[in-house]
Amino acid sequence: MLKKWNETKNLNNKPKSGYKRITSKRQDEKIRNMAEKNFEITAAEIKLKMEKCNVKVNKNTIRYHLHEGGAR
Repeated sequence: MLKKWNETKNLNNKPKSGYKRITSKRQDEKIRNMAEKNFEITAAEIKLKMEKCNVKVNKNTIRYHLHEGGAR
């Protein structure tokens, strides 16, 4: 921590690398709610419902967010 302070005069974390999130927290919540209400819904079906709301999202993104939210 001292080295970081001496080099940057700042202790804040640097921005993380990786992809920027495509969906908002509200959209993530909507995806999780759809899955919780219907355990048999597929990522493809959620994708179609999201597209009806003008949200373009990949099936893999939906799967990732469901897994991130604790779904299996």
